[in-house]
Amino acid sequence: MRRFLNSVLMAVALTSLIATSSALSVNLKDKVLDNGKEGSYDPFSWSDQPSWKIHANRENKPSAVDWDDAEYRLPGDLLPSVYTIRLLPFIEEGNFTTDGYIEIYVDCVNDTKNIVLNSVDIDIHELSITVLDLETNIPLAVIGREDQQSTLQKVIIKTADSLMAGKRYKISMGFTSILNDRLVGFYRSSYVENGETKYLATSDMEPADARVAFPCFDEPEMKARFSIILGRKESWKSSSNMPKIGTNPIEGMPGYVWDFFDTTPVMSTYLVAMMVSEFVSTPSDPALSNVKFRVLTRPELQEDATYAANVGPRILEYFETFFGVAYPLAKEDLAAIPDFGPGAMENWGHIDFRESYLIVNENTTASSKQRVVEVIAHELAHMWFGDLVTMEWWNNIWLNEGFARYLQYFGADSVEPSYKLHEQFVVNTLQRVLVSDSLASTHPMSYPETRSQVFDTIEYDKGASVIRMCANFLGMDTFRRGLNRYLTRNAYSNAVEEDLWNTLEEQAAIDGVILPDSLAKIMATWTQTTNYPLITVKRTYVEGDGAIVMQSRFVLPSGEENPVPEDTVWWVPLTYSHDFSLHPTTAWMSTPTRTLVSLAATSDQWVIFNVNQAGFYRVAYDEANYNMIADQLIAAHGHISILNRAQLLDDAFVLAKINKISYNIAMDLTLYLKYEREYVPWRSVLDELNYLDVMLHNEPQYVDWKVYMTSLVTPYYNHVGFQESESDAHLTILSRTDALNWACKLKIADCVQNVRIQYAALMEQPDMRLSPNQRDFILRAGVENGRQAEWDFAYEQYRASDSDSFLVAMTYTRESSIVYDLLGKMLDPNSIRSEDVDKVFTNLAANPLGNTMALDFLIRRWNDIENALGTSHFVTFFRSLCDRLNKQTQYDQMVTLRDDHFDILNSTTVEQGLDVIQTNIEWMSANQLEIGEWLKEPSTATALPTTEATTEEITTTEALTTTTSTERTSTSTSSTSTTTTTTPAPTTLSSVFKSLTPKKDPHPGSFFFSVSCEDMRLPGDIIPISYDVRMLPFVELIESGNYTTEGSVVILVECVRPTANISINSAELVIRRGTISILDMQTNSPLAVVGYVDEQSTREIITIQTAVMLGAGKRYKISMNFTSTLNDDLRGFYRSSYVEEGVRKWLAVTQFEATDARRAFPCFDEPSMKANFTVALGRKSTMTSVSNMEQIKSGPIVGMPGYLWDSFAPSVKMSSYLVAFLVSDFINIPAKPGVSNVQFRIWARANARNLTTYAIDIGPRILEYFESYFNINYPLAKQDMAAIPDFAAGAMENWGLITYRESDLLIDTETASARQKQRVAIVSAHELAHQWFGDLVTMDWWNAIWLNEGFASYMEFIGTDSVEPDFKMNDQFVVENLQYVFGIDALETSRPINIEVNTPAEISSLFDAISYEKGSCIVRMCADMLGIDAFKRGLTRYLNDNAYGNAQQDDLWQAMQDQADEENIVLPASVKEIMDTWTYKMGYPVIKVARDYANGGAQVTQERFLLRKMNTTEVDPTVYQWWVPLTYTNAGLEPYQKVSEWLSKDDVSMSLNDLGAEADQWVIFNVDQQNYYRVAYDGTNYDLLTAQLMADHQRIVPNNRAQLLDDTFVLASVDIVPYKNALDMSLYLAQEKEYVPWNAVLAEFNYIDSMLHNKEQFPDWTIHMTNIVTPYYNHVGFQESDTDAQLTIYARTDAMSWACRLKIADCVDNSKAKYAEQMNDPDNSRILSPNQKSVILRTGVENGGKLEWDFSFNQYLSKYDTSFLIAATCSRESSRLYDLLEMMLDSESGIRLSDVNTLFKNVASNPLGNLIATDFLVNRWSDIEQSWLGTNYFVNFFRYVCDRQNTQTQLNRLVKLRDDHFDILGNSNTVQQGIDIVVENIKWMELHQKEIGTWLVDPSVTEPPATTTPSTTTPSTTTPSTTTPLTTTPSTSTSSTTTSSTTTPTSTTASSSTTASTVPTTTTSTPTTPSAGYRFTKMDFTSIVAVVLLGKFLVH
Repeated sequence: MRRFLNSVLMAVALTSLIATSSALSVNLKDKVLDNGKEGSYDPFSWSDQPSWKIHANRENKPSAVDWDDAEYRLPGDLLPSVYTIRLLPFIEEGNFTTDGYIEIYVDCVNDTKNIVLNSVDIDIHELSITVLDLETNIPLAVIGREDQQSTLQKVIIKTADSLMAGKRYKISMGFTSILNDRLVGFYRSSYVENGETKYLATSDMEPADARVAFPCFDEPEMKARFSIILGRKESWKSSSNMPKIGTNPIEGMPGYVWDFFDTTPVMSTYLVAMMVSEFVSTPSDPALSNVKFRVLTRPELQEDATYAANVGPRILEYFETFFGVAYPLAKEDLAAIPDFGPGAMENWGHIDFRESYLIVNENTTASSKQRVVEVIAHELAHMWFGDLVTMEWWNNIWLNEGFARYLQYFGADSVEPSYKLHEQFVVNTLQRVLVSDSLASTHPMSYPETRSQVFDTIEYDKGASVIRMCANFLGMDTFRRGLNRYLTRNAYSNAVEEDLWNTLEEQAAIDGVILPDSLAKIMATWTQTTNYPLITVKRTYVEGDGAIVMQSRFVLPSGEENPVPEDTVWWVPLTYSHDFSLHPTTAWMSTPTRTLVSLAATSDQWVIFNVNQAGFYRVAYDEANYNMIADQLIAAHGHISILNRAQLLDDAFVLAKINKISYNIAMDLTLYLKYEREYVPWRSVLDELNYLDVMLHNEPQYVDWKVYMTSLVTPYYNHVGFQESESDAHLTILSRTDALNWACKLKIADCVQNVRIQYAALMEQPDMRLSPNQRDFILRAGVENGRQAEWDFAYEQYRASDSDSFLVAMTYTRESSIVYDLLGKMLDPNSIRSEDVDKVFTNLAANPLGNTMALDFLIRRWNDIENALGTSHFVTFFRSLCDRLNKQTQYDQMVTLRDDHFDILNSTTVEQGLDVIQTNIEWMSANQLEIGEWLKEPSTATALPTTEATTEEITTTEALTTTTSTERTSTSTSSTSTTTTTTPAPTTLSSVFKSLTPKKDPHPGSFFFSVSCEDMRLPGDIIPISYDVRMLPFVELIESGNYTTEGSVVILVECVRPTANISINSAELVIRRGTISILDMQTNSPLAVVGYVDEQSTREIITIQTAVMLGAGKRYKISMNFTSTLNDDLRGFYRSSYVEEGVRKWLAVTQFEATDARRAFPCFDEPSMKANFTVALGRKSTMTSVSNMEQIKSGPIVGMPGYLWDSFAPSVKMSSYLVAFLVSDFINIPAKPGVSNVQFRIWARANARNLTTYAIDIGPRILEYFESYFNINYPLAKQDMAAIPDFAAGAMENWGLITYRESDLLIDTETASARQKQRVAIVSAHELAHQWFGDLVTMDWWNAIWLNEGFASYMEFIGTDSVEPDFKMNDQFVVENLQYVFGIDALETSRPINIEVNTPAEISSLFDAISYEKGSCIVRMCADMLGIDAFKRGLTRYLNDNAYGNAQQDDLWQAMQDQADEENIVLPASVKEIMDTWTYKMGYPVIKVARDYANGGAQVTQERFLLRKMNTTEVDPTVYQWWVPLTYTNAGLEPYQKVSEWLSKDDVSMSLNDLGAEADQWVIFNVDQQNYYRVAYDGTNYDLLTAQLMADHQRIVPNNRAQLLDDTFVLASVDIVPYKNALDMSLYLAQEKEYVPWNAVLAEFNYIDSMLHNKEQFPDWTIHMTNIVTPYYNHVGFQESDTDAQLTIYARTDAMSWACRLKIADCVDNSKAKYAEQMNDPDNSRILSPNQKSVILRTGVENGGKLEWDFSFNQYLSKYDTSFLIAATCSRESSRLYDLLEMMLDSESGIRLSDVNTLFKNVASNPLGNLIATDFLVNRWSDIEQSWLGTNYFVNFFRYVCDRQNTQTQLNRLVKLRDDHFDILGNSNTVQQGIDIVVENIKWMELHQKEIGTWLVDPSVTEPPATTTPSTTTPSTTTPSTTTPLTTTPSTSTSSTTTSSTTTPTSTTASSSTTASTVPTTTTSTPTTPSAGYRFTKMDFTSIVAVVLLGKFLVH
């Protein structure tokens, strides 16, 4: 019969993978460790970074076994060799017992009569004990048994005769034990399946719990072999360390069987494993490993075991290779145990895991998945370190755990390389333990043998870090060979640390690694001492380039007497560098101080110690070095490795916290974080930033802190975004978790809004699946940013599901009433489960609002708490409150609370909490004010100890002062001043945009990103000759989520300079490293590849390192395979889709410009590295593929039925960014034959065939025209144009395969507007021009991108004109390009055309209006300067000279110079000197012409034209003077006849002696506006021009009429000329019928109209406008005609818009009639012409009633055509506008979220609606915020209402609105821009309202003066009566021929600022944005900023 035992069972706290961090205990009775609770250490919970505990004691819990006492150790008289263990567990309710029988074969070492075994809580059947002498086979008499199980955990069997030394014996006994529920020994676990509780028996024996399962010699050194036999029910299963070898029935027990397992190798008892269960097994793929690999789980988790079954065997295989030692067992099981104390346990052949550490499914977070793979790798590493070789005693447990921790990163990385685990080591392991090991109460890694040991962070993390350091200074290869030696020598045995050091040292000697002392002595300083060193580096800047380096013990201060030795000195491997591209320098330090003579760094170069934080020490520097590091981080943080960036942040904040360095230094280092995108540096500092956040909360400094943190976090948040993507990298997901937490903490609008949307959706559908990576965050943030309803939902879900996630979320509320309610509910077990009470209170205590309330609740409701919950929670409650407390009053309050309840709160934990508060108080006293002062002006100070300029300063200075050989210093014609001018060399991007922001932020806007400088460039040692690229995109699998492309590339290269490093661009590619090969083409022999550096995430470069140098002049072939992703970022090789007949179809297409070829295949991705490309594309046989060249063959892909390879002809020599692929279901539409010799096709979706007619007609004709124009044939056999559904740019000029956005290629010629048709023509011409400018000849580097884009933007007008002469493109150029870019280039924030760039971000910023439009204007000016025919011949010369190559702008100028010389064209200077003044300087001049009517000449002056000068103290050293081609004509010359002169760049002004005009004849400069400058005249000339326009305006050519209007109104707006001149000129418009002059001035009229609206001058203004618009409208008429010219259609659109606005009856009546017709037939799309539709709809609503408004709004709802929504905003009924704004707040109203901005902007643009929109924004703020809009739209709404506002009252209201909501509006540049616009509007009104009003009362033209008699005075004394000066004096001195007395200065905008409006004192800054009053000619400020950053066209 079975005997039952009732005994007290113990729970052992020391397990292999979880132990207390604060107790040196072996057995902790009555407590099972729960991860996350006080006193526990979970070695796999790396995400929970240890909090800062200055006084955190390690509270040593009492141990049942005191291993300091030798009595607890076995005597060692007997040594086991073999165990046979038979166990029969009864696993059923009411009987959890195990019957056991054991036989132990032992060798006797010393004579003894006492057999001492370990045993705990086991009922040994005394009568069954036998001791057999194996030599004689005679049993020894057993005379007694002494039971010490409850005291010394032993049982002593006494024999009558002695066991004799040297003999062998067998000890046998039966026993009964209990399957305990304490998770130790052989214990029971359970789970619920289909409502039924299921049990299993499993084991956990480490470190000393085998004795709980069976009597044994339970010490690690007493290794033996084990034969295990397990009994079970037949329907169950059993498993153990070894494979099962047989099964037999149990006699007398039907339904039960014995399972027999093979005998184990020699191993320790703690590695024995046994499990009996109903589990199922998931086998691994046998191909993955020679070892049988299974995952054992409960049945319902079988599918979730797949991941572990996949990675486990691969990691095992990796370790076999890594160690060079085969895994010795035949099988490996991984078992997922429902109840398991540690994270996992490394039983040999049968590893047990906590379920959550092994299971992966769709609800597993990225961090949890990482933990799974790391834990698996950790345990498998133990198979060698711990199982094969075991530490001799627990004092060396780090030999097990330190190695397993270190190697887990290698093993996990082998299967998950994208996790970048070697980077994560620093933050997850090293920095974590640096905190723990800095405590005075820490302990060494190795204790003396008499000391007990703990499984804590020292053994795991410090052990791993010290091992990593050792590997680093030995070298990884030596280290690995040394490990092989160690494992082989000690296999199946035990080892001490000296065994490790000796074998490593032996290997080092073999490998020639020189060490300064024996390795054992070196490492003893790290393993046998506590703490670690702080290395202090003080550089000797003045004396040389050395440093004094000191080491000292780093211990955190404590209030206690700490027995810390101060004389410890470590052997420190110092590594340091100032250039991370070079191998770091290593120096050993074994003394307190060492002088390093040379750091190999100059005094202006930073130096960083502890490269990649490989050493286990911290580093402090002198302040100057810190400042240089901070500057480097801001300038280009990519120059410092990721790991050292993390180290710098972590070290600095820790050192600052204990006053080793100033917090200013630490904070300075954080400035760069706004550009940091990597996870590891951010993770390293977030806990420290969180501490500051907690400390400063509710303090005066918190506002500045929040502003600053928002500036850091916002770019990080924007980078990772809120929404997850399937293509997210692992670290992107982890980064997003950090970024989201901070973004919502800081109330960043986009984050909060997204949370609200997601949470609201969850409330609607509680079973909705949220991303597991975001779920907990969304729940917490949803409650935090919600109100009662959101909290109630969380509470209901908690009650329904017992979900911890909802419980924690409930504590995040910011509603005080809810906090009080929750605290009350905590006392009611029916409201909050009793086991959740601690969690509720501790999380409320962490809530900034909840902390104070929880403390108050604890004090006031103590008795109620005690009555409801007892006293067990009070210590936890008390401690949880302490972390946020930092005031003396709070400390006193907590002391009083402790003293009042001392009987309960007399606890070390309570004292620790009080210590924390005291530390917080001390921290606040020391640092609060310092940090506060820093936050007021967060900037870095460059404090170099020398007086020499830094490298950056020298470079900048040289760039600004270098002159070319042709430049000279000259004296101007002024008698009072001389001016020295230079043409600057190409300016750097940073210097150009330096003025955009204060000095403290040298990275304005989006111009600068994480890595900036030359480290993004390839070294140029290798150049490509040809590529063979094969790409197989799985397009047909995209729908199923497979976005991969398999690729291979073979690159033939030539070595230019000897190198062993082959650097190639690669980004986001998975390179198959095993496929990399380098072939020497000369010898046809491969080169050994010895290294591979992957910098794809930082530099977008991979570097292949070869064993031998590549030789200069030799050719090599580089081959590799790779996998890329068809991303959805619209760059690289990406995926796009469309819907056809209800089916979504996918395609793969490329967009490589500027730097994204590297995202498709590894390549030399720089434009100058041209090569020939041979492309093969794989596809399904049902699809098609296209590339640059014609397809030459197609054939099946071997092994892939249904797939084909399409091979294309080798390309001509071209840049990588021009390569193109397209794999799709597209059809092709060929051009009609005979149009072109080139095969011309359009590729598009099948249902778009009828939309290709226009493009396929004009495309080949434009191509033919360009061939003739350039006199160079198109060099390819075919030209394809493809219409892509998703395309970021307008189009892309890939040679032979141009890709387009669909809307820019496909149009329905029957319904398209004239604008749409012109757009298609102009984009096609632009891209076809690129086939010569960009493709045939490519700029050498991106700084000259204007050579591509400027020419294409110029030629697009010429090419379009060739096929559509009716469009009059030459006339349109003036308003579309020239006057447009004038507005942008007149800002101080503009840039030169040619500017230095290096990074992809900087390159992207060049695709803007300056490169495109200004570039085209400069080209056009050059053509006019040389004459169009010479210019064309010069272009042909340029193209021929540089064909298939690259060019710089100097090559263009040289070609033009050669052509000019050949044709005898005389220029005042070289073409280069002239044109450099226009390409290397931003801006342009205004030419001021002051005529001398008496003598017929004029004084001509140049000065830079600015719309507004910013208030800045910075001086721009550039001399803004140009070589100006002056062209002029006069009334006596024929139209287009002109005279040319040159104004030198060295002269501010010049005198023209004879203009050829009489005193009564006008003069016009800049004939046909061919040149890039504005012109201002004296008043008399303006009068003469106006008189001519009134008399016969056609006498002046259209472009000059447009120029006169645009120039004069813009110049009037900035007070260069009076408005009277402009308005006088506008009167002639009553006779103007041409589109271009009208279009040039309408933007100016719009501005005046908006300013004067509702003002007393408005009626007169309306009359004036009606008078001039009516004839224009009557001329074009309302009705369209099929014969209308293009510009007639455009003119009609402009005229109708103004005529209907002015209520001209014919326009209003016709529009209303058309509107009514549309209302009667709403689905007839042909009623309204697309050219008139918007005007008719707006007019119909504006002049209609409710029916008309309802129709428009309903049409919007049914068609989502925004033209109807915009029309609805034009209502003149205030109630309708209010209704629109109300509906905007309702997500059910039908208004799309994407249309909200459109709605509000157009309401605000409505003269009536502006006030309504402003009132709505001010008064309904809370309603908007609580609506589905959240806070996302406030910034835009604010900006929209500003344009029309122009009074001080309105400004005050807006500023108050901004200040009232400063958290949302205060940090926005857009908001500040809006305020600036209102300020400028007010100034404009003050200066010009009355002036214009006076003119409007009598709008008559001043008659020009009568012809005067020539004066007899000399030119130098010209009198005022004969000279009419400009209204303002030029800013620089003019010629002596005009005296200062002849001009009367008039106040300018700048000078009149004292009379202008003032911003209230609450404004944060003075207005700096150019006002709407200046209008920037064609666009508002927001548009300008967008264009400067992104480019107008987005067309390449």
